[in-house]
Amino acid sequence: NCPFPDAALDRPSKCLAVFLACEGRDEGVAELAEQATSERISLAGDVLWIDYRDGVGRSKLTGARIEKAMGCTATARNWNTLGKLIAAMANGDD
Repeated sequence: NCPFPDAALDRPSKCLAVFLACEGRDEGVAELAEQATSERISLAGDVLWIDYRDGVGRSKLTGARIEKAMGCTATARNWNTLGKLIAAMANGDD
């Protein structure tokens, strides 16, 4: 359900799913969008998708800022890692 299929294909290490411990807030997305420079952001329930086009390390959208804007804890995985996790689950790996 990645809203950025171009990013998933072209730069999978920079396309992240941020799994929130709460339902995402539109106000939080708006706050993050104000801080974004080149990132694209999309919220789908309790998953915040971010396309870090210029890289995660240079972004102002850090984990702490995301958690503050969303009002809960979060953990993120890039598209490469998501693919590996899905494959492992499909194979019955622990």
